[in-house]
Amino acid sequence: MGFAEEHQRWLEYHKKRRTGERLDRLDRGHRHGEQMFVERVWWPIFGKLDDLHPEYEVADWRGRPYFVDFVWKPGQVKFAIEIKGYGPHVQNTDRTRYRQELNRETYLQIAGYRVVAIPYDDLESAPEQTISLLKALLTPCLLKTSSEGSGQFIEDRARHAADGEPDEWHDTAGGCGEGAWY
Repeated sequence: MGFAEEHQRWLEYHKKRRTGERLDRLDRGHRHGEQMFVERVWWPIFGKLDDLHPEYEVADWRGRPYFVDFVWKPGQVKFAIEIKGYGPHVQNTDRTRYRQELNRETYLQIAGYRVVAIPYDDLESAPEQTISLLKALLTPCLLKTSSEGSGQFIEDRARHAADGEPDEWHDTAGGCGEGAWY
C-alpha cells in the first residue's frame, strides 16, 4: 500500500475512535506541516504509521487538555513530536504564550515523554536532515522495544550495509538503549 492510501486509512482509523473536541482537533490540527512530516520524514523511515498518534491529547501541568502534534508509543517509550513553524511559535507569539509553550514541553518530559521539536522549514527544504536526526534518536528505542521483531530490523541493517550505506554502531548513552546504528 502506498503512502496516500495508508495515510488516509490511518486518519480514518483515528477519526473513528474520537468524538467531540478530540475529533474536531484532529480535523483542524492535522494540516500541512503535520502531513509533510508524515510523508517526507516518518514514512521514509518506517514505511508505516503504526504506533504514531496524531493530535494526541494530554493534560498540561494545570490539568487543561493539550494536543501534541504526534505521540509515538512503540511500547514503554513515549515521544511527543511537535512541528514548529517560525511564525506561530516564535515570530507571532508573546512572552506569555512562549513561556506556556516551554512549560508545556517541560511538563511533557516530567510525564515521561521525550519531546522532539521538528522545524517546519526543514520539512520543506531539508527533510533528509530531519530523517537523519530522527533515525539517530529513535533507533535505540527500536532496538530495545523490538526484541521479538529484531530479526527484520537486523536484516534491514544488513541490507543497508550491503548497499554500501554507512552502518556503524555508536554509543548513545542516555538514549533508550545501549547505542544506535547510523
